Amino acid sequence: MKKVLAAALFCAVSSFATWDLFPAQPAGKGEAKLGFDYFSLDKRSMMGLNLGARYSIIEGLEAGIMLDNLPSGYVLTCSNDGDDCDNKGLNQPTVGVRYWLPMGLGIVADVTLPFGGKDLVGDKPQLGLDAGVQFSTKINDQLSIGSEAILAIINKEDEDTSNGMVLGVAVEADYSLGSATPYLGIDLQQGLTKGDNDDPAKLTLGLNVGVTYDINESMYAQLDYWMRLVQDKDTMGDKKPMNIAVTYGLKF
Repeated sequence: MKKVLAAALFCAVSSFATWDLFPAQPAGKGEAKLGFDYFSLDKRSMMGLNLGARYSIIEGLEAGIMLDNLPSGYVLTCSNDGDDCDNKGLNQPTVGVRYWLPMGLGIVADVTLPFGGKDLVGDKPQLGLDAGVQFSTKINDQLSIGSEAILAIINKEDEDTSNGMVLGVAVEADYSLGSATPYLGIDLQQGLTKGDNDDPAKLTLGLNVGVTYDINESMYAQLDYWMRLVQDKDTMGDKKPMNIAVTYGLKF
């Protein structure tokens, strides 16, 4: 079952683990969020919780911790063709740092920590490192665009096997309607270097749509739907993953 889950998660990666594609909050401001996820791929499905917190230490510099890797940060239930499976527990946490320059350009680095529940991440989960740049601009009072290009620099399957470097690119458009902000995003991944076992990962493309609703100045709710649009059938098959997330956030 662990091999089945590993294949599912490989297919499921939608984007890198940055908090979002938009500038850091003002100095001294923070945010925490809690979400519920439902992940599905063919006959496999999982439900769990996602958590995250971030804080702007000085103007432009933000640090955060995220427990939201697909399928969930903490997997509560796992089903394979109606049968219960044991791939539950804690996923690998991610610690992230972002620094935003005044011209709308950000530098980002995320470290995936090498621990988690044995049934979910295996006996020897590996340290991961992603780094890259982000760019955001406001077209008008309603429309904002965020983007990123992130490189998976350390991307190991186990202590002896590297999966090669992978480039992730994502773009998101947010349109403010007052309290509600619908958004549309595209993400893609492309392997750049050959791993120890395989050729560079083939191109994948995902789509996410959702809406954020501001309950008041300090609280919000978010509904997000993500699905895979394009993948290599020879390595990933015909079935495509999808993920639904409902999130509550608190700003402080």
